[in-house]
Order: sequence, then structure tokens, then C-alpha cells
Amino acid sequence: MYERQNQRHVPGHTFSTPELAWAWLRSEQTLIDRGEWTPPATRRQEQEAQAQREAETSTPFGAYARDWIANRTTPRGTPLAPRTVSEYHSYLEGPLADFAGRQLADVSRADVKAWWQRFADKPRYRHHAYAFAKSVYKAAVKDGLLDANPWDIDNAARVVLQTPKTVRATMINDLTPEDVQRVADATQPEQWQALVLLLAWTGLRPGEAFGLQRRDIKTSYIDGIPCWRIHVARAVSRSRTPDGIRVDTIGTPKTPESIRHVWLPPHLVPAMEDHLDRFSQPRAEGLIFPSTNEALPFATTQQVAGTTGKQRRDRTGGKVRPPSGFNGARESIGMPGLRLYDLRHWARRILLSAGMGELAVEQYMGHRLPAVQGAYAVLDPRQVWPVMLRCSDLAGWTPSAAAPAGRDTAVLLNEMTAEQLAAAVSAMSPDQLAVLVPTLSPEALVRLLGTQGRP
Repeated sequence: MYERQNQRHVPGHTFSTPELAWAWLRSEQTLIDRGEWTPPATRRQEQEAQAQREAETSTPFGAYARDWIANRTTPRGTPLAPRTVSEYHSYLEGPLADFAGRQLADVSRADVKAWWQRFADKPRYRHHAYAFAKSVYKAAVKDGLLDANPWDIDNAARVVLQTPKTVRATMINDLTPEDVQRVADATQPEQWQALVLLLAWTGLRPGEAFGLQRRDIKTSYIDGIPCWRIHVARAVSRSRTPDGIRVDTIGTPKTPESIRHVWLPPHLVPAMEDHLDRFSQPRAEGLIFPSTNEALPFATTQQVAGTTGKQRRDRTGGKVRPPSGFNGARESIGMPGLRLYDLRHWARRILLSAGMGELAVEQYMGHRLPAVQGAYAVLDPRQVWPVMLRCSDLAGWTPSAAAPAGRDTAVLLNEMTAEQLAAAVSAMSPDQLAVLVPTLSPEALVRLLGTQGRP
């Protein structure tokens, strides 16, 4: 013990011999003489903090990552989805397995660069695994366990698409309603034909369609035309158990905004009625698109996609077997690069072509709107039905003579914007217009006439 700067300083522990105590005092005097002295209590605190950091950084990357996964939350404050958890664990057991047992601080940037080159033949899988590892190390840096993040490779965040975005956009824009019908008709088995049409004309995600039940469909009529509304409240996703077993689970859709209603263009009603009669499960809770494999509880995108264009050989006869399912159908129409999820992109384009506004389309598709727009934008269901009629018109459908446009349609059109009104009216037959125009309000007529002559 000694006094300095009017304070008493102690070593923080006792000494077994006087010699050790005098040695400690001499070491303190040496620090004072060199100008390196700080209070012993401060030095002890720094040493304890350093020891704590060293203990924490000695944690293996795999253990720290699993704890990160277990406690990770989304921007909305909710736990990670089961499928996301499964994917993250698959990275630890797959491409990141070599790092899982190493200490956090032992992984260098050179190690990461070597790993990056080693997985060059799997660019997309490598990209996802890299993003996961970088996020884990970013958390470790924030926690003060590391000074820098070694997962810092130039351009690693960039994904090189197999098909350039402009090429895919052109393919989707070139896809016509007739092409959609052709690819649906060519999809085998027939159980998936109605699904292809549904995805293309409503923009549902495949997992949302697989979760649909009979009770989610509400049927009614407007002016004698069947009006079907579908409630999207569930989605099927695939994940893995800790034992590596794939499981399909049903839960909420991708985002809260994805819980919504979509309407069926009337030209699809006959195909859906036929599908419900032939393939859907009975009772209100029955799945509309059940699995073709009795061992699986829900349908999967692989069942719909079928075999790939690489063609497989029949195990019994050695014959070349052509691609099947959606993969075979897309080749039959000369679009081998078309993906099942591209139908959702096509749905967005066709809804815009049918007169639905940009914000309304985003809400209809279940997308998350920017904060301000999302707070005030409201999708009016009464403006959706004329768009559905226009969609069916683009598909070459015309209502029967027994179902002319009437009062209900006039009420809907009177509440539409000028652009929506023009698009809906252009889809009607002369007989329908003869019944409809006298029932329009003067304000609606002014809006309609104001669109005439616009490009």
C-alpha cells in the first residue's frame, strides 16, 4: 500500500512474503519514474476486461453463429422464419464447416479469400453463405469481440445472374396470354395446369398457392359473371430439422403485407371449377393443390417443375426421358429459360396493362410499400373487379350474352379514376356499352371523355 496524489493505492491482493510486497512497490516506483503510471485499480480493471475479451473471442465460430441464429430477430422484431433458420444451419454444416470449429479471432481475411476461391464453382450458394458469415462477424465486431470483420472481399455482395436481368425482363414482356395458356395446357400431370394459370393471373407465390384451402375461396356474381375472391392467409415453406431431414411447414406468408385478397379473372373460373372437382381435397379445410406424393403433406415447387431440361434416363429401360411438368411445358413453347416464379412477374405486368395503378399493384401482389405510402395507400376492392374483367379481355374472353353489364358494374365504374375507367370501358362489348353508358354519372362521363385522345 502507498499514497500518491492524495489517494491510497493497494495491489488488490496480499503477498506471501515481504520481499514480494517490496518488489511490487519498486515496480510501481519504476512506472512513476517512466511516466507510465496509472492507478493500480484502473490497471486491474483493464486486465479483467482484456481477459474477458480473450475468453469470448476464444468461442468457436460455429457456437457463436448458432447463438446468433437463436437470438436473431427481423427488422419487425419477430424471430427468424423456420426456413431461414434451416438455411443458416445448412451453411454451417456445408460450405462454412471448415470455419465452424475455429475460434472467431483465428479467421483472417486471407482465410476468407482462399475459401472464396475454393467455392467458385457454386457462385450463388457461396454468395449466400458469405453474406451469412459476414453478418455473424459484424455482430461480433459490434459486441467488441473483434476489431475488424475479415469477411470483406471486394464485389462479394454482387451476384452474377445466370440470365441477365434485361434478357429475363424481355422474355417476360414477350410472354403473351396465349403463351400462358399454352404452357398451362402442356404442363403434365393435369393437376398442375390450373395452378400455372392461377400463378400467372393473380401473382400468388407458389408457397401461398400450396397453402390455399377450399374455405379461402368466396364466390359471388356481378352482373351474372362469376366473381371469385381468394383469401391469402397461409404459405407453405420447406426447411430442415436439426437432423437434416427436410420438412414442409405451413405458416403465415412471407410478410404481413402478403396477407391479402386477390380476385380471379372470370375466364379462369371454369378451369378452377374443374380442378376443384377433380383434384382438390374435400371439406372446407381441404387443400386446393394437394401433393402428388403421399409421403409429403403439401405440394412442392419440384413436383410442379418436374424433371429438368438435362433429361434423365429411365432406370429400367435406359431410355431417354424428356423433361416433364412445367419444365417440359416451357420447352414446348420455346421458352426453356422461363421459371415458375417468372409468372408472378408476368402477373404484375398484366395487372398494370389492365389499368391497375402502381401502388394498387404493389398492394395486390403483397409487397411492402415505403413507410409514408404504406401508411395512407388503401386498395379499394371495388376498383379491382373491372381490372379483372380487363384481364380476361386480354386473354380473349368475352362474357355470355346472358350476362350484360348492369347496375353493379356501373356503380363500380362511377368510383374509378379516369385511367381505370378508360381501361375498363375499352374491354366491354358494344352491347355492354349500350347498357352501361346511360347509367354512368356525369362526373364519370367527364373523366372518361377527358382520356380520349391521350397517347
